[in-house]
Amino acid sequence: MEVRSEARTIDPILNLPVHSSVKSICFVSQKNPDDFCKEYEGNNVDDIDSSSSQSSEDDDEEDDDDDEIRFRSNILLSQKGKDPDCNRNNNSRRRVSLNGRFLASCHSDGEALLWDLNNQKTMTTISSPRGGPGMTIRRTDDPSKILYQTRDPKGIVSLHSIDRCVGAASTSRSNTNATTTRQYETFSRTFCQAAPCYGNKNLLALPSIDDSTVIVVDERAGSNNVAKYNIKGHGMLTSLALCDSATTNNASGRPVLACGMESGTVTFFDISDGSSSQSSSEAASFSLGKEPILTLDLVPSGASAVTPNNAIPGPENNSIPSESISNSLLVAAGMAGDAEDISQLSNNEVGRAAIFKTVYCHNNDYTTPIWTFKQRARLSTCSVDNDNFHGKPGVSICRFRPQDGRLLAIGGWDYRIRLFERSKGNAMAVLKGNGGSIADLDWSPDACTSGLLASASGNDKSIAIWQCFAKR
Repeated sequence: MEVRSEARTIDPILNLPVHSSVKSICFVSQKNPDDFCKEYEGNNVDDIDSSSSQSSEDDDEEDDDDDEIRFRSNILLSQKGKDPDCNRNNNSRRRVSLNGRFLASCHSDGEALLWDLNNQKTMTTISSPRGGPGMTIRRTDDPSKILYQTRDPKGIVSLHSIDRCVGAASTSRSNTNATTTRQYETFSRTFCQAAPCYGNKNLLALPSIDDSTVIVVDERAGSNNVAKYNIKGHGMLTSLALCDSATTNNASGRPVLACGMESGTVTFFDISDGSSSQSSSEAASFSLGKEPILTLDLVPSGASAVTPNNAIPGPENNSIPSESISNSLLVAAGMAGDAEDISQLSNNEVGRAAIFKTVYCHNNDYTTPIWTFKQRARLSTCSVDNDNFHGKPGVSICRFRPQDGRLLAIGGWDYRIRLFERSKGNAMAVLKGNGGSIADLDWSPDACTSGLLASASGNDKSIAIWQCFAKR
């Protein structure tokens, strides 16, 4: 699906200059999202989104209120040209307060920093260089911790206490070892990034010395308590995501591991049974093409009873018992891709990003899960056809908006960030201003209200902060 012309353009509200190339960023908070500061510098917000919290009902076809988001965004777009108070140079009164908001970043020199967004300066060093460039820094489901990974010889993935980081900043101490609460040596040699679990603060997915094996650890357990998941026949691991789904009876969900592979396949494991080792024969796979899956993101999609009439069977699954308990997740995947090669693909394969839904269920006796898949949309970041190649179509990062998951931000090799609705794949906005391929982006935990989104590009020594479709 091509980016539509009516998608609005949004400029950053803040650019933070940095000393070296940024590899990864994430918003940091000592509070839960509902406790964030929600005071605005005025009564109007330029980017209004009427969305509510995520519905507990299953959204197998589409979100009923996506049309309302699009309607409001188009109204705002037309009003912007008529209202002199809505120009880009006079919109400070519409911005959310940055007081008490922090951002973590990691860099090509291996250093990780904590930023005070309100004062636009670094507060403290989270981690000093340890023999390799930073790879990823991620907010975990525990508001008090962040994950940091470097590409050093030991492939270290560490967890850091936000409270200790803020405390070190307030006392001018620089002992970064004091912020580390847990450390894992993966010895991974690839660029596959570790992933915290959405919905479960204790689980982490880690790459390993074997480039086709994932290690899942439970932070509550000792270092010996790990589960290994091996994927054969799809090349090396290129991306990871971990999510706890919702269930029909609103009880705790079942954790699912998604593995993006070099072959263009996403492989899924249900890791709730506690098995210490599983192979690809016990997993389900969904192919998106032949290009490596560079990024994955998962959000719960609600749940419903699944019957053979509305199921889309996965490999070797031709039917689903009518008396079964199902769980469902929405998946966003971003792929690599050369424009000339992609131009030879069919229209439904050209897009380098995809949104699809996976439903998995167990019989009442909880035997091997049955998986189904349904692709919702294929999304393009560049126009690609047989005669013209405009920019680079690859996708490096994709993230659903937290809390409701109704907006998807996609960072491309074409120096742009694009926002899409999750159900129909309608283009909502284009975010310009980055000076290189998008290395990373992250929504604020309260993005449903604040609209805050941060981005960084590998060639541009700055971090951009945006405000996109905030609620009044």
